[in-house]
Amino acid sequence: MRRHSFSKEEKLEILKLYHEGPLPLNEVAKVFNVHRDTIKDWQNDYLHFGEEGLERLNQHNSYSKELKFAAVQDYLSGEFSLREVVRKYRLSSRSVLEIGLKSILVKVN
Repeated sequence: MRRHSFSKEEKLEILKLYHEGPLPLNEVAKVFNVHRDTIKDWQNDYLHFGEEGLERLNQHNSYSKELKFAAVQDYLSGEFSLREVVRKYRLSSRSVLEIGLKSILVKVN
């Protein structure tokens, strides 16, 4: 899949087509050249945060050490999935959390 930033309006249109249109999720994903899991992430963001959850996050956010530590702790507790932690802390992507996990593992080893 190619990387493309979708506006909030585009995400809403895609979600509407997914929920109200005749196409299944995989077909909607093909039409818009976006991974089906991304559409599911948008759906979850919309359900938890409304339209604000579909706003583009700055891809170059700076997160405090405390926030990253709390996010990693939540993930390692087993109470939350990677996606749930990203959503809970409004991280720009799963890779932010994955990098935090790797840095902790390097320090431990």
